[in-house]
Amino acid sequence: MLLTIMGALSAWVVNIIHISRYPIFAGDFRGILAGQPYSPAFANRRLGPWSFVALDRIFGSAEFTLSLFVYLACVALPWLGYLLSRRLGWTIKRSLGVAVALCFSFVLLQDDYWLMIWDLYDVLLFTCLAFAIFRRLTARQMIPLFIVMLLNRETALFVPLWLIIRGYLDRDRRTMMIAALMGIIGVIVTAAWRLPYMGRTGLPHVGGNHFRPAANLRILLNGNNEAWLALVLSVTVIILTWWTIRVAVRGRENEFRPVIEAMSVAAALAFAIPVVGYIGELRLFLPIAPLLIFSFVSFRTKAPGQLP
Repeated sequence: MLLTIMGALSAWVVNIIHISRYPIFAGDFRGILAGQPYSPAFANRRLGPWSFVALDRIFGSAEFTLSLFVYLACVALPWLGYLLSRRLGWTIKRSLGVAVALCFSFVLLQDDYWLMIWDLYDVLLFTCLAFAIFRRLTARQMIPLFIVMLLNRETALFVPLWLIIRGYLDRDRRTMMIAALMGIIGVIVTAAWRLPYMGRTGLPHVGGNHFRPAANLRILLNGNNEAWLALVLSVTVIILTWWTIRVAVRGRENEFRPVIEAMSVAAALAFAIPVVGYIGELRLFLPIAPLLIFSFVSFRTKAPGQLP
């Protein structure tokens, strides 16, 4: 009951921030399915538009449909974090801590730009990915999650990246080969959806409006506060990952392997944001939050000083 109330309150806050732009978001979803995406970068993002159109046909209101998605995602997020944490064997107190942290991070990482359905799916799916890392699921077990994530957006490619990291650390060539194959398939599927729209949207490459290091640099030089905050967050995640691997767990890498893997993926995401994202859009950090939260709780559950 507490988790449901907490999720509903976070949804209420998020809804207030974005509800005035829901008709614009709805237009983007319909445009993708009609073959008229705003950018080639949106063309491969199918799960969100499919979900929106299915419910919009029932309710006939973009505002209500998107509000419903926000409430469903916000209520599901703490429950998902709590239940997956319990499956990892963590105590009720620590599992509740994960749920609370996920809720707070979801609200704090909102900005006054966009919140698409694929962003909602992203934070839920990356919570599942964090669980998979700490549960030590195999590459084959990750295939269903990878498919769902690939239908959602290109951040699915961080799944094979994680598996490559794991395979390298474990010296497991089989895992690395499966991961490489998943990555190649992911790139091909993403490019196949995007290629027909190159140039048609006024954006000449498959990245569309999502390859913008030069544009992001101009935004930073113009003194945009949110852009500088995003840059600081990216750098902080990368430094925190380096410190964890090189200092905090040094000499005990095998015991903290999931922490190393999760934080390495988080650092890769943080590095990608200033390069391929709109710097200043804090919601781009939503997939990073579950990885860091699970890493922190796992680290605290078995801190170096408590190890034999």
